[in-house]
Amino acid sequence: MPSECGKSYAMLMNGAQVSQVQADGSTSLPGALTAAVGVGTISFSPDCSTITGELIFNDGDLQTSPALGGSFGPAACPNSASLVAFPCFDGANHFTAASITSPGPNGNGSLDLKFSAGYTWLNQTSSTGSMPFEFTLQNGLGAATVFGTSTPTVAGEFVPPILTLTMQRIGTTTTGIPNVPIVYGALPYLGDSVISCNSYSANLSDPYAMIDNSLEVVGSFGSAVGALQIFPTNIDPTANAGGGSISFNSNDNFVPGGAGVGKQVALRNDCPILLEPLSQFSENLQSQFADGASNAALLISGSSATCTDQYPLGYFTSSVAWGSTEKNAYSIITAAVGPPPIMGESGSKTGPVPAGSMATCTLLSNGLTGSVTNVVAPTTAVSRGATAPIAIKVASTSPATCEMQFGPGGPVNDGICALGITNTVASVPGNSVSTVYSNFSCTCSPGAPDSITETATVTSTCPMIGVTSHVITCRN
Repeated sequence: MPSECGKSYAMLMNGAQVSQVQADGSTSLPGALTAAVGVGTISFSPDCSTITGELIFNDGDLQTSPALGGSFGPAACPNSASLVAFPCFDGANHFTAASITSPGPNGNGSLDLKFSAGYTWLNQTSSTGSMPFEFTLQNGLGAATVFGTSTPTVAGEFVPPILTLTMQRIGTTTTGIPNVPIVYGALPYLGDSVISCNSYSANLSDPYAMIDNSLEVVGSFGSAVGALQIFPTNIDPTANAGGGSISFNSNDNFVPGGAGVGKQVALRNDCPILLEPLSQFSENLQSQFADGASNAALLISGSSATCTDQYPLGYFTSSVAWGSTEKNAYSIITAAVGPPPIMGESGSKTGPVPAGSMATCTLLSNGLTGSVTNVVAPTTAVSRGATAPIAIKVASTSPATCEMQFGPGGPVNDGICALGITNTVASVPGNSVSTVYSNFSCTCSPGAPDSITETATVTSTCPMIGVTSHVITCRN
């Protein structure tokens, strides 16, 4: 019996369409291939008689040449602002004609896996169908990790892309039912992760291929690395679920043609990001599912010297958690957050649009839980006709940009002494050392002894540790 029986897995696929043109290295035939990527979940019953799962797959996005592209998913997620849909997970089974055979036809300890992945959303339209897949598998230790390659087809068969497959076990279940928790603020939706992404731009036959940068070389490769923290939900249920930063390398910032040809200063190199479950701003009420799948938005949250305000404004993503405690994940970009400068379309278009690229990410837990600490000192300020400050210092080990609020918000005055504050809000960059972000100001008139006491509070959108309220005194 295959070792996969009774287990559930996250799947990551990477590959390319079949090449039917001899690459000669020339400008017209450089040898560039159309990439194909997929992320999904698959579960095997204890005897492997039942195999279930769901898959989001992007093979050339919306390209029309040299081969027709295709982007599909088991469900469609509409956005209430624009009613433009994109593929997403729904937690249901969409696999048919699935089997796993041991030994596989190639022997050498291999196995053969077949399934047809069903979809209800294809290339921006509601369309029902399925795509067949077949892989030759090899198991790692205990079949916790499984590697695979797509099986070559014979003449007359449907020709899928050439793919690698990596399967990582979800949890420790032996029933074939993952039963992954589905609430943000609890594992697996909690804590810090590092992110690695790769992206292959579609070619110019896809009208969305230039979505990231109107100056880019389409058909090029991009990479990214970053860090993300998902916050406890008791901080502020109306705020973002998490945040961090991500660093991009899009074709080494090469600009083709014209006076500016060559490598240029990056328009977008390192950017702060925010994480929101899709249910926060979509008509789909559920974002996380027991099979380990989830849907979210990763928003680029600001402009700086290393991150300009350019489109896209972020990405819609679908992920599958994996690992013994489900802290890791595979993720696929399902759409871009508009409005983008799409060729032939108005710049006023809003909402999600096709990604224009084939991109996946791997998220690995780093075992950390970032937090914010603060120091308010001195707690007693003495004023003799001059203003005496009480500094508010904040340090952060979170990868996210943390929004802070300091109180009391208004001045306190008894007619002799007055206690004010220079500013009540601040943004603290991720992983930053202790820095003064505000000051309480104590000012007293000379004369009879006087003092006023107030409780100063420090709150944040990020997790905080240590004292968050301080009794401060202003006296002459």
